Formats: sequence, C-alpha cells, structure tokens
Amino acid sequence: MISLNDFKQDITSLESEISELDQEYEALTLKYNELLLRVKDNKRGNDDGEGKQVFNNEEMSVPAAIEHQYFDPSIARFFDVEVERSVSVPATVPVPVEEKEQRLGDRKRQKIDDGGDQEDAHSLLSKINLENLYRLNTITAFPINDPSLFDAELESAELKSQQKDFNSLEYLGIRFDLFNNTLKKFHKPHYIILKKIKKNNNWQIFKTTIPNYIELSDSDKWLNVDLRKFATTVRRKLILIQVNKEKRKELELKLAEPATSS
Repeated sequence: MISLNDFKQDITSLESEISELDQEYEALTLKYNELLLRVKDNKRGNDDGEGKQVFNNEEMSVPAAIEHQYFDPSIARFFDVEVERSVSVPATVPVPVEEKEQRLGDRKRQKIDDGGDQEDAHSLLSKINLENLYRLNTITAFPINDPSLFDAELESAELKSQQKDFNSLEYLGIRFDLFNNTLKKFHKPHYIILKKIKKNNNWQIFKTTIPNYIELSDSDKWLNVDLRKFATTVRRKLILIQVNKEKRKELELKLAEPATSS
C-alpha cells in the first residue's frame, strides 16, 4: 500500500523536475530572444542596403491563421471581441464562436488575396506569429474590452447601475496552456477572468475554468501584490496535476502490457 510519505516524495520529485524544466525553458527563451535580435539586425541591414522590399501576391504567401477554438462554452462569449458590432444577430439564431472566428479570418485572408496592401498583410502575419509565440510561453494575459459581453451578468441593481458606465469596468483574462509530454500535444487550455473592484481597485476572480479540485485560495494572496506570481503559482498547480496524471497513465500502460517469459 502506498503511504503518505511516498506521495510526498513523489511531489518533491515532481517539483524538482518542474524547477529544472523552468530553468531550461528560461535558458531557451533567452537564447531564442538573442537569435531573434540577430535576425532582425540582419534583416534591417539588408533592407538598408537593398531598399524597401516590394511584395506581390506571387512572391508572398500568407498562411492561414491558426484558429483557436478551445474556449469552454461557459466563457466562450467573452473572447469573441473582434466581431463587428454593426452586425445584428437574432438571439434565437446564435452564431457559434468558431463560425464567427472563421468568418473574421476569411475576411482578412480575402483582403490579402484580392490584392490589398501587402505591407498590412506582412504586419498581420507578424502579429499572428507573435500571438502563437506568446501562447508557447504557457501563460498569456489579455484585456477584455467589450463590456456588452457581460449583459447576461447584469442582473442585480448594483450591476445595472454599472452598466451606465462600462468604461469604468476592467476585466483581464489569463490563459494557461499545458503540454502533454506523453501525447506530444497541448491540452485544452484553462482560463481565469479577473474583474477589478472599483471601490478598492483590487482584482478578484470573476470566472474560471480551473477545476474545482485545484485550490486557488492560497494563490489569491498574490493577486493584488504580484499578478505574475499569482499566474505562475496557478500554473505550477496545473502542471503538478498534469504530470501526476501522465505518470499514472504511463504506469497503467506498463501494467497492461502482457508479461514476457524469460
């Protein structure tokens, strides 16, 4: 029977492995940034010597933007902030978030295919790559700038009074991406949406997709002291749970293998 000490030793071992991975990740990030600066310097030198580069539809092929459709249904509407507000969609026939994202991506790519400004196309590609690079960092923070997304939340008298001044409301989203080393792919991400309280200017957790069995109360102490520390402590808990699941899965697979006679 596995004892409590065995679990403690496993946790200590996992924490040590995570610490080593964090150090390795920081070293790789630093190396990547150095290489990125070199590439930019070289490109800048080439541009100065050869003049402004002219792009055309045949020379430049902009790949399709990667559509991220991993939003939990309970919070999906909070992330559909780029859809044009002038488009009126009947409440009885809601358009799925995935479809709206696809339409937005199609419009951007159509502009490029129709011979639009190639400099804008190059800028769009850079932004897409930068967004994906940030998500590789496993923690991504983003503002939520469309207050109309919270119409369903405006039920109480206090919230209805706040509806008159949407600009005074502040929301911040935090996304956590976890990589499965066994399956070699990213899991469905987790989200935390923070809301700033006007009277004390403090953040509080407004909505989250973090599983209930992961305790967040001990991480709350960092919420209004060091937001980065808050996010990293939550990420560490998610990683510990994920590594534990992976180890158990590997053990189950090994135990399920037929025994070979010597």
